[in-house]
Amino acid sequence: ARITPNLVSLQKKYKDRNFTVVGLNADQVLELGYEDADRKAYLEEYKVNFPVAHLTTEIQSNYGGVQLFPTIFLVDKQGIIRSHFVNYQDESVIQKAIEEIL
Repeated sequence: ARITPNLVSLQKKYKDRNFTVVGLNADQVLELGYEDADRKAYLEEYKVNFPVAHLTTEIQSNYGGVQLFPTIFLVDKQGIIRSHFVNYQDESVIQKAIEEIL
C-alpha cells in the first residue's frame, strides 16, 4: 500500500494547526533511475499538497542512516523527533501520534 494518500489526507486535516508534511524522495540515493517527469506525474496523480525534496546522504545520516522506506518522522517545533514509523502505517496510527504532539 502507498503511504502518499494518507500523508495528503493528514496535511489537509492539520494544515491549520501548525503542521506540515515534508516528503523526501529517496530515489536518487537509492539510484532508482527515475526522471523528473516520473516524479512530477506521481505528485500530480496523488495530488500531493505538501513540499517534496530529494533525500541526500547527509540527511539520511542525520536521521540515523535510514535504510527502509517509507520511514516517517514526526518532528516538533523545536526540531526534536517525537515519534517515527518504519514502513507503511494506517492513517489512524499516524494521526494519533500527531494529536499527541499537537
